[in-house]
Amino acid sequence: MKPPETPETPRTPPGYLRHKATGQAYALVDRRFVYLGPYGSETSHRRYARLVAEWSAAGGRLLAPPPRPTIADAVAAAWAELTASTISTGERDTYRRVGQILLDLYADSLARDFGPRQLKAIRHRMIARGWHRRSINRQIGRLRRIFRLAVAAEIYPPDRLAQLSAVEGLREGTAGVADSSPVPPVDPAALAAVRPLLAPCVRAMIDVQLAAAMRPGELVRMRPQQIDRTDGVWLYRLHFKRADREIPLGPRAIRILRPYVDRRDDAEAVFQPREAWDWYLARRHAARTTPPNWGNRPGFSRTKTRSRKRVADRFTTATYRQQIRRACAAAGIPRWHPHQLRHTAATAIRARYGVEAARAVLGHARVATTELYAERDRGIALRVAAEMG
Repeated sequence: MKPPETPETPRTPPGYLRHKATGQAYALVDRRFVYLGPYGSETSHRRYARLVAEWSAAGGRLLAPPPRPTIADAVAAAWAELTASTISTGERDTYRRVGQILLDLYADSLARDFGPRQLKAIRHRMIARGWHRRSINRQIGRLRRIFRLAVAAEIYPPDRLAQLSAVEGLREGTAGVADSSPVPPVDPAALAAVRPLLAPCVRAMIDVQLAAAMRPGELVRMRPQQIDRTDGVWLYRLHFKRADREIPLGPRAIRILRPYVDRRDDAEAVFQPREAWDWYLARRHAARTTPPNWGNRPGFSRTKTRSRKRVADRFTTATYRQQIRRACAAAGIPRWHPHQLRHTAATAIRARYGVEAARAVLGHARVATTELYAERDRGIALRVAAEMG
């Protein structure tokens, strides 16, 4: 979904002007004359106040719905609202992808003609692309939100929105629709194979994630100012997934974190890609076969115009995952991702303390959610069968 092209926001609201030929009050908005009534009258001032209020709420433009709005107009209005909201960058990119499917099929169609049949056609295209059932249901929910925002912009009829809500989600076992397989824990052998190929800070991230059973997104956002270090167990407090989260950090996590937390400012990220990049450069320099007096020395470049590689201030979930993916490729093993570490920790907690303890540590509201994360310990089942069977 491409962002709509909008004119630059004026610094001041449109003025209250007088049309000399007719004696009418008017305002010039987006190169359009908006007449307000007799100049100086109470009616014109009331209309002018309403116009300025609507102009300010629309971000410095006049949101007048087109006479025959199309799906492209509906998507543009929804995108303007989404970009002004507080959703994450990743969620905004997801809306862009699902909106692009809508535009590919129905960009020139009238918005009022879009109904359940067209929504099912989009869902069929998602199925044809091999998307999983849960992902499709979530994307259809985002499409409904796009049209709900279009209703607020007076572009899509409210009664048609109610018809879209009548389309039920795909149920488990629907023919021709793939169901996503549960995320497995990381194989200990795979974890041991990649550790020597990762920078020390990335190895520390893996160990902290295993010790605290936190999500990759929670780990990469960690800053010293968010950690309460007054007691024997540290408390990492953050706002994640639209909820306040408190993650306890035990002695093992504290031992790993302390060297990084002590050398960071309060607002800096605890784990920074710069350290991984410096480790990678040092490792590559140590492995070079060119004599030291040939070629460039560390920190020196003969090419003055070449810009220095810019390294981000903190890891993202994507760059964290990329570090592990490259290490898996170098080790010649199947690829695994950081979120599997949370499943690994959940399995260990459940095997030792039970499912309720796993639910509390993972921060789930329901035990059913924890069941998806914590794999049943096969060792326990085998021991019970050996003793009682």
